[in-house]
Amino acid sequence: MSNHRVLRENLDKDFVELTRLLQLDPQKDFAGCSLRHLDLRTADLAGFNFKRADLRGCVWDGASIAGTLFDDQSQIDRGGIIKARDWMDNPYLFNRFTSPHSTNEIALLALCARVLSIRWIKQDYLKVTAQEPIDKLMVVIEKEGATLDQAGQPDFNQLTKLRMHLVDWGAAHAFEDFEAMALCVRKLLYSWAVMMRNRSPLLRLICIIERIELHRMRADLFVPDSGEEIQRISERLECVLAGDEADDIEIMSSVLAYFRPKSLAQSLRPGVLFVGSVVNDYGDRIDVKGLGRTFTLADNLLSANWLYNRPAVKEFGFFATRRNNQITQRGAQFVGAVADMLFPFALDTTSPTEVFMGASNSWAVLITSPAKKSGFLANGGAIARQVQRACGIRRITITTRSDNQESEIKNFVNDGYADIKEIEINGSIVWGRLSHGRDRLLELLNIGDSVYQDGKVKTFIAMWTKVFPEFDIIVSIGGGSTFGSKGFREFIEQGRER
Repeated sequence: MSNHRVLRENLDKDFVELTRLLQLDPQKDFAGCSLRHLDLRTADLAGFNFKRADLRGCVWDGASIAGTLFDDQSQIDRGGIIKARDWMDNPYLFNRFTSPHSTNEIALLALCARVLSIRWIKQDYLKVTAQEPIDKLMVVIEKEGATLDQAGQPDFNQLTKLRMHLVDWGAAHAFEDFEAMALCVRKLLYSWAVMMRNRSPLLRLICIIERIELHRMRADLFVPDSGEEIQRISERLECVLAGDEADDIEIMSSVLAYFRPKSLAQSLRPGVLFVGSVVNDYGDRIDVKGLGRTFTLADNLLSANWLYNRPAVKEFGFFATRRNNQITQRGAQFVGAVADMLFPFALDTTSPTEVFMGASNSWAVLITSPAKKSGFLANGGAIARQVQRACGIRRITITTRSDNQESEIKNFVNDGYADIKEIEINGSIVWGRLSHGRDRLLELLNIGDSVYQDGKVKTFIAMWTKVFPEFDIIVSIGGGSTFGSKGFREFIEQGRER
């Protein structure tokens, strides 16, 4: 043991070199020893056996310990050893220190970046090893309890689905198959909603990263090459693993603010969604900085929220490009771009989604498939609320298309104005709780005499004419006020004259 005493008296010298000089055997002579407060910075400790050793107070910054031996009796400060360069590549340390409340956010974020093939997140804390990164990530997901069933037991079906998701994403990403990537994201968002009871920050992080990457690739935006920018992006995403309660839209916008076209001289194609900040407000227009340039946005293209509640200078918001390098915060294309980023649907040509705007661009109606509607409204309508907030609109309705015209109308009425009890189109009752004769003027709404409701009815009918332009509709209020689309109103008037 005298050699160990010599070693401790020369702590200013390199630990590995001293071990060689003293002819100590790294595989035998340190097991069970007291090695407290050693400076092991940048040391290559491959082959060292620290089982049963007391390593409290040691400095591990930048050390290589992937091939170092530890066991449950090794006394280790987690806060110190996770500063080692490759601690997550050490199977024992990885299993010991990856738990729901002790996972090192920096290294875990880097692991996610490697699995998802992301270049705009720091990966300094990992190196290529024989162990598959997906295997590591699945260990963390399982230990987080993200896939526990109702009985609190591991749901192996969900674990298998998540593993297949990561494999499918990797293949789609490598081939830039945007449609397959979008499908992967939608499936994962649904899984995340199903497993919300477990509140997995890691699954939430993966959902956020994949949506940002898909949007970046489709919009052909530039990956920041500045170390400082990548550091800031990484730090923002690390907060998700730490339990950040901010909305996904806030986190995604803070990351997307760093992306820009590959060339500032590049002409922007219409429909590219980006994050910009207000730099000037002139009263009838604002200047917005984003995508590496400055745009002027007139008030008539501001969102309903910003039009009536002027944004502060330096406030961030979403914008979409138009023709001739102009931008907007209004219209079906803008709302569709925001919704597509949060829940990718635009590339699904087999079941397309349509977006309609009404009520002076403050009401959005999305008509989509039942499966996508479930995705938008999962978790209490979280994604739908985020779309509404990001677009600055006052109302959003998600309804479904159907091969059956009657079912489609019923879906729209129930989702758009649930007070309607029955409806007549072009003189025929297609749906209603009551049965009436064909020639009878129907009272389609029974909401009393309140004049307040009149505007809502007019707005509903205006949206109807956009969604179902081939059909005329009439709506009568209990107090005698009657509203309807032009063609159907003329039909009713002709009937009265007879």
